[in-house]
Amino acid sequence: MELTGSARGSSLVRPFIRHLLSGLEALLVFCAARGHAASQWETDAKRLRCELRASKDSVTNIEADLERANRNSDAACAELKSAREVLSQAQERLESLQKALEELQGREAEAANRLKLGEAELTSTLLFPRYMLILPFT
Repeated sequence: MELTGSARGSSLVRPFIRHLLSGLEALLVFCAARGHAASQWETDAKRLRCELRASKDSVTNIEADLERANRNSDAACAELKSAREVLSQAQERLESLQKALEELQGREAEAANRLKLGEAELTSTLLFPRYMLILPFT
């Protein structure tokens, strides 16, 4: 069978053109889908950049809070150290006063004993001459 040029051309070109058109349509759909996907990726990237920026701001705020807390902690430690030194000095002074008090109490007890001894001696001295005075007259 011999095909004429017009029959051959129409039969080969039409499927090719249809096939080419459907390929172009597929390519167009693919490019549109790819453009949509790229657009979606750009949207996601923008959203992620915003989240990253917010996270960086949050980290910066947390770092500032931490630095403030460290300064406050350092100040509190210095104040505590100073208070401990004052307490240590007060304890030393208290111990010194307690020793002085004990010494004074010992002196007081010794003075009370001397006073009792003195009173007893005085009493015995005073009683002896009375008896002496009474005996010769009896």
